[in-house]
Amino acid sequence: MPKEKPLLLDCAREDIVPQVAPVSSLLSSYKAQWNGIRFEFHRQPPAETPEYSLPQHIVTILTRYAERLEKVTDGRVQSSSFNAGDITITPLGLRRQ
Repeated sequence: MPKEKPLLLDCAREDIVPQVAPVSSLLSSYKAQWNGIRFEFHRQPPAETPEYSLPQHIVTILTRYAERLEKVTDGRVQSSSFNAGDITITPLGLRRQ
C-alpha cells in the first residue's frame, strides 16, 4: 500500500503555522514582501504535529532557552537537545513530523 503524502506547507503563504502547530507566529516579515526570504518569531508549546513537507529550505535559530525535541524525519525518530543560539537547517522536501 503506498504511503500517504505529507501535508505540503508553502512558506510563501501568509499563515501556514496553524496547520502544524498550536500557535501562530508572534512576528512575521510576510507583509514586508521580501523576495525569497521570510522571518518569523515563534514560541510554541509542546505539541504533536501531522507529517508535513516544505517546498523551501528552513533555517531555525533558537533564541531563548534549552529545548528537548523529538521528531520524525524521513521515517527516522531523532531526539535532540537545543540551546539558545543553536541553528538548524532543514532542506526542502524533507518529510517531518
